[in-house]
Amino acid sequence: MEKTQNEKSGKTQKWNFSIHEKQKAIKYYNKNGFVGFYDLLTSKDLKQIQNAVDEAVKNKKLGYADDSIYPNQDIIYAHPVLEEYVKDPRICNIVRDLTGAPIELQHAKLNAKPLHSRTNGGIKWHQDYPFYPHTNFDLVACGIHLDDEDEGAGPLRYIPGSHKHGLKSHCKNGIFAKEFTGNEDLEKMPSELITCSAGQVMFHHSLTLHNSAPKVHDGQRRLIVFQYRAQDAVQLSGLVWNCTGYQVTPKEVHGLARFPDGTVVENRGWDGKLIDLFNRFKPMY
Repeated sequence: MEKTQNEKSGKTQKWNFSIHEKQKAIKYYNKNGFVGFYDLLTSKDLKQIQNAVDEAVKNKKLGYADDSIYPNQDIIYAHPVLEEYVKDPRICNIVRDLTGAPIELQHAKLNAKPLHSRTNGGIKWHQDYPFYPHTNFDLVACGIHLDDEDEGAGPLRYIPGSHKHGLKSHCKNGIFAKEFTGNEDLEKMPSELITCSAGQVMFHHSLTLHNSAPKVHDGQRRLIVFQYRAQDAVQLSGLVWNCTGYQVTPKEVHGLARFPDGTVVENRGWDGKLIDLFNRFKPMY
């Protein structure tokens, strides 16, 4: 089997596991709300994904910006290789183990920090869940790192165990602020800076608090994000992507919505999803 750069370098962190240590990794995830695998994908996989992104950029289906974040959404439709990897069994089996439920896709994007800006491209403290609330919290983000990172690349920073502290406010005066707005001083809480090598695959819970700083040097910092959800997690509000509901594994749950207390309700709709007859759900901002 070909090895990733992470595996070749022998880089290990307490959050960084071999796929052969899956049960230990799941235990770590359940405690901390995030986990990484350095050998889930091979160097061949990484090269295929990098080439697919490069081709999509060349064909103007994806892009980079010098001083701002480029809106690379619905990337599984930008190149067939990206569509294949979103349903790769190695990735989907981990997500299913982390959620304990059948899964489907909620959205897919390429997070690419600005190529040159040293002030733009930072992401403030937030949880993922408030951006697209669902009937339960069983959503997991999978991040595939395409470039080697150091502390100056603007890597992710997590607050371990924050997924157990419940949903936090992300509103100011009743308006969604796109960032944590609670009273806690998150900068004083213990946190973990996640510097990754190209090929590293990270997973985090939808309630895990995280941020990232702007880059302090030029160059690429690209991250493929596949956001998965349990099949009985029904979206309540927020952005709906073209790929929302894309089936990455066989459909096992039909027309049901599960709530955090275990209540399950039958749902009217297209297999339990909202039907937008009049295009009312087009985002306003």
